[in-house]
Amino acid sequence: MSTLRDPAALLAELIAIPSVTPEGEAGGTRPGEAAVVACVADHLRALGAEVVVTDVAPGRPNLVATFPAARADAPTVA
Repeated sequence: MSTLRDPAALLAELIAIPSVTPEGEAGGTRPGEAAVVACVADHLRALGAEVVVTDVAPGRPNLVATFPAARADAPTVA
């Protein structure tokens, strides 16, 4: 499991990703939203999250991340 990154560095990385919907970068191979979701998913997985990405439309992904509870009897938010 990784540690939290510097928020400013993470923000700069996200801002640098062409994320105009749905085109992304002109001539790119992946729609803009998909590139941002892939980046966020990678960071969350590195922090220990279980990540599920579901396309609600072609090139329009939703991301849901869950982290394991620290204790088996920990409260759950649903």
